[in-house]
Amino acid sequence: MEMLAVIAIIAVVVGVAVPAVTSLSRNSQRRAAVTLVLSTLDQARGIALAKSTTCYLVVANGSPDWPEKLRSRSFAIFEEVYNPTSTRYDMLPLTAWTPLPDGFAFKPGDDTVFGANSTSPKLKFYCQPAGVEIETPYFKFNNLGTLDEPNEVQYALLRLFSGEISKTGDVRPNNAYGAASEEVIRISLNTGRAKREEYKPGAVTPNAS
Repeated sequence: MEMLAVIAIIAVVVGVAVPAVTSLSRNSQRRAAVTLVLSTLDQARGIALAKSTTCYLVVANGSPDWPEKLRSRSFAIFEEVYNPTSTRYDMLPLTAWTPLPDGFAFKPGDDTVFGANSTSPKLKFYCQPAGVEIETPYFKFNNLGTLDEPNEVQYALLRLFSGEISKTGDVRPNNAYGAASEEVIRISLNTGRAKREEYKPGAVTPNAS
């Protein structure tokens, strides 16, 4: 009887602890995703300042040209370098394509850099894993470290969510990482600095940086 009582107590403790540990793990992965994107944006801005050059933080979109493991969940830094032979600027990759932690992706939307890309000048960047150039959204930092493009504050924004984007562009939430969990990262046009914003469903996008 004592043994059964001990087993019952252990079962109760495990039943209480497992959800808490799982939730902690989900929150940790969410924070890791945000920190990774913020640090890479800061890195791109820092390179632009340090080298007095133009840098891009390029974000993979939902194009089927992307390998599935990178589609809508990866990013890389590119530098704009003048090529005297071709008398044009080339986009040279400074980092490899870095994926978000498992279970997270960039969410498309008209109020994000993905929406801005439909009206902004279009650029193609080389995706080494796919072996092709793909037209995809980007943040362009100038030699002063401020943001040249997108040049409208409502588009200087990224949303990270728990889920993935299918080959046809459908949003597929993944409740294993927290139902409807979403993180917002905004980049200031004036300073080029990125910060995490509190996610407020239905909130109106501000009209000033």
